[in-house]
Amino acid sequence: MDEPVLTSPVTKKKYKLSEVVRIVNPKQAALYIKNCVLPYHIYCDNVINQTTGKEEPRLSFLFSRAETKWVYDLWQKGELR
Repeated sequence: MDEPVLTSPVTKKKYKLSEVVRIVNPKQAALYIKNCVLPYHIYCDNVINQTTGKEEPRLSFLFSRAETKWVYDLWQKGELR
């Protein structure tokens, strides 16, 4: 069975889940965007704050795995500016 192609209601880009990576670190996502790697989708989900135990909203960014390889490598080295 073929993997479904999804369309982001935010960006209108089409993607398969196997072809994207989810970034939840806002600084990392901002630096990707600053370096002209744009997200395929942005959404809000809820996570439990480990300190307070309360549910809090968090933005998640989906980026193309292929398009982010070079920025991810720089991020890992601490060189992404």
